[in-house]
Order: sequence, then C-alpha cells, then structure tokens
Amino acid sequence: QEYKNLFSPQDKQTLIEIFPNAFLTIVDYTHSVVNEIHNYYKELVDNPELIDKLNKSISDLDDEIERLEDDVNNWINKRHVKDKLNCIPDLNGLPSTHYWWTDENGLYSKNKFQ
Repeated sequence: QEYKNLFSPQDKQTLIEIFPNAFLTIVDYTHSVVNEIHNYYKELVDNPELIDKLNKSISDLDDEIERLEDDVNNWINKRHVKDKLNCIPDLNGLPSTHYWWTDENGLYSKNKFQ
C-alpha cells in the first residue's frame, strides 16, 4: 500500500489514462520477452549474476501467475458448487445406494436419503 503514496495527483491521472492500453501491450509482449528476448539476451551477455537475477524474476512471475490461477480456479469451483447447491433435487424415496449426489463430492442436501 506504500506505493500509493508515491503517486502525485498528476501521476494518478496519467495512470488512469494510460494504464489500460499499457497493460494490454505488456501482456502481448510478455511471452516473447520471457521466452525469446530473454534467451537471446543470455547469449549476448556474459554476466552470470545478472542472468541469475533475471531467471529469479521470471520464476517469481511464474509463481505469481500460478497463485493467481489457483485463486481463479478456487473462485470458479466455489461458484460452481454454489450454483449446483441451488439445483439439488429432492432425494426423498431414493435408496441410499445411489451415490450420484454425495457429501464426498462436496455436495449435500437437507433431504438426506430416506
């Protein structure tokens, strides 16, 4: 949150105006920067310390992407289960051997098998 204090009112307005297009452009280039330009740079530069630092940055980026994907997947899965819970059928009269709608699958019903 401290970074917010670094923005002047003019900086904030500039961010509002240019961020969306800048962000979309960066996303378009990210793949080639990481996979192509980075590898070419490593061929041109003989500085193992700097290369290690760049590799760590890429690894950190990969970790952050994985974390964000996990967050999105968890959100989608919770939403999916919530949607399913709204559509649980009445289980009255079904024998307990019918396991197609079970607690083990993370789904439950107030109307347990009778």
